[in-house]
Amino acid sequence: MRNLKQMEVLRQKGPACGTTCLAMVIRFLTGDSAITPGDIDKEIRRLPGMFSAPTDLMMYARRKGLKAEEYNHNSLQQVKELVDQGIPVVPLLDLTPNNALDFQNWHWVVMVAVEEDDRPDRVVINNPWGQQEEWGKNDFLRQWAHLKLLGLTFGYSNYFIALGTPDDELPPRRVDGVAPANAVIKGLADVLNGFARVRFDRSPRGLGQILWGIFRLIYGIAYLLWSNIRFWFKFSLKPSSYNSDSQGSRS
Repeated sequence: MRNLKQMEVLRQKGPACGTTCLAMVIRFLTGDSAITPGDIDKEIRRLPGMFSAPTDLMMYARRKGLKAEEYNHNSLQQVKELVDQGIPVVPLLDLTPNNALDFQNWHWVVMVAVEEDDRPDRVVINNPWGQQEEWGKNDFLRQWAHLKLLGLTFGYSNYFIALGTPDDELPPRRVDGVAPANAVIKGLADVLNGFARVRFDRSPRGLGQILWGIFRLIYGIAYLLWSNIRFWFKFSLKPSSYNSDSQGSRS
């Protein structure tokens, strides 16, 4: 059984939490200590300061021979079951959950343990800021739920990516609610990466990536806006029943 706490912690350089987390996991699962966040950036984050699209992270891991699936609306117990099997889990957090306008504080980490003993329940993460940390369970859950940006609900709530070797059994993916966000983020990433390929590599492949990214982006934005309109319409019509349903789903 793999002990995830033995995973090497890497420190991100700039806003590179996603690719730094992925590099940690790939090095741990494959034993390839040569891979760096910069190697991953060259393929999926071509411009400085870019974000890491979940789809790109998973596709890169699969190209390295690993299994990778995404899950939304999960419980901490489901995470514990995976990490107890030695399967790394990479949750997406909002470090400032009360500030829906904050662009900078969506943050990827690597979950390596969920501790339940005589001490208060807590989680152990490899933080790409360069250290392994223990967080209180409630603090983690608060930053893991209902990510927002510009006041919009993006659909990511208790979201994570799980990664494993070809011999590991990952649960069937569950992506309800994240299709519009994935389309927006992947589309924007394709536009930016395509621009970088055209600008710096003089590669015609970049033009196709830009066009495909624009299509994804338009589709994703329309879908995202429609999802938020339906959300607020439902909330305004049935506030009491909606709130009780939401509280029940989180219990």
